[in-house]
Amino acid sequence: MGYQLVAAAHQPRWAGLREPARLVLSFMCLHALDARNKAGDEPGLYFGGHALLVLQLTGKSPGEPGYEAGRRKVERALNELRNAGAVRLVCSANHGRKARYRILADDLLTTSDSPCQ
Repeated sequence: MGYQLVAAAHQPRWAGLREPARLVLSFMCLHALDARNKAGDEPGLYFGGHALLVLQLTGKSPGEPGYEAGRRKVERALNELRNAGAVRLVCSANHGRKARYRILADDLLTTSDSPCQ
């Protein structure tokens, strides 16, 4: 399933996205669930959080110079992906919990989201 998500991120349908957004989508697909987990979350759920995306996109970790600029770059990319219909926010980051996103880049994924816990 994981390779299918990554392949979906590279379909011509997403060619109009800016490069940072396509890279973020690819990274999200690489780190998304490949199969239903014990909590009942469906495949296609990205749960790695924003810091991982910033690290992969810019090479910066929290606290390093340039991290905040990288975080803003990731936020812009995520907004572009949401507006394009490639991802949907399932749960916002809150109180130590990472944001979770449903990857919609693959039209074959028809899943339901479990409530935030």
